[in-house]
Amino acid sequence: MLFLILLVVTLTFKKWKKIFLLIGFLSISYFVGITLIFYGNLNFKLDVIKFIIPVIIFSLAITNILYSVNTFKFRDSINYIFVILFGFFNGLGTSTDLSLLFSRNEIEILQILEVVFGFGTAISIIVFLMLIVNLLFQKIVPLIKVKWVVGYSIIVIFISLPMIFKQLFH
Repeated sequence: MLFLILLVVTLTFKKWKKIFLLIGFLSISYFVGITLIFYGNLNFKLDVIKFIIPVIIFSLAITNILYSVNTFKFRDSINYIFVILFGFFNGLGTSTDLSLLFSRNEIEILQILEVVFGFGTAISIIVFLMLIVNLLFQKIVPLIKVKWVVGYSIIVIFISLPMIFKQLFH
């Protein structure tokens, strides 16, 4: 959810094509993460995944702040990289949960696609609702968009830092 907040705070309904692409890349990288665990014999320790996900969230928050202060033309490219990384590692994390339900030999690609479709649908609904909430907040409290982005990013930094430290010193 924190990751989605950071993505959505920079977007509006006018950028629906970009939103569609971001959700698509998130779902595809999520699918790749799950599939590599079940069919590619890839193994990751759950502790590593639980560390990497908050680091990605923290990094996106820092990036949002830096881009809010200075405008760079590569913002979209970096957001896509963050989305792909987050989706991939989230898929790896989800695969550990799925491995409790299915063994590597009994899960079929259709079952993975069902999970990914559910993930993509849930993400789409959450993003749509967050865009509405973001629009309402900006109408109620008329601040410059840069202040909204920086404010949300700072809040997410303070939430993600304890998650990172917990994994480091666990």
